[in-house]
Amino acid sequence: MPLSMIFALVAFAKRPLKVEELTDAVAMLRSGDKRSLDSKERVFPEKLRELLSPLIIVNKDYDQPGDTERCRLVHSTVFNFLLRRPDILYDDKHCRMRISP
Repeated sequence: MPLSMIFALVAFAKRPLKVEELTDAVAMLRSGDKRSLDSKERVFPEKLRELLSPLIIVNKDYDQPGDTERCRLVHSTVFNFLLRRPDILYDDKHCRMRISP
């Protein structure tokens, strides 16, 4: 799965995604046409941090109980750039789905 899909998920989500939500979404996209979530397709949070930095950051959400962490774009200029150029987040060679605003 191209990293562009992960960037699209974070950039165009209605709210900042929890790390667990993002790893589940990635697993669902990687599972393809299967009707259930394949846990082998789940990406570890550490790997996500490595792949996405420095444009996507993971911060602890102090408004939530426990160790909830949320994924955010590092700056609004990244979001504005992606809004103007959503085509760079789409790779038709590897994906059949497009995530856009």
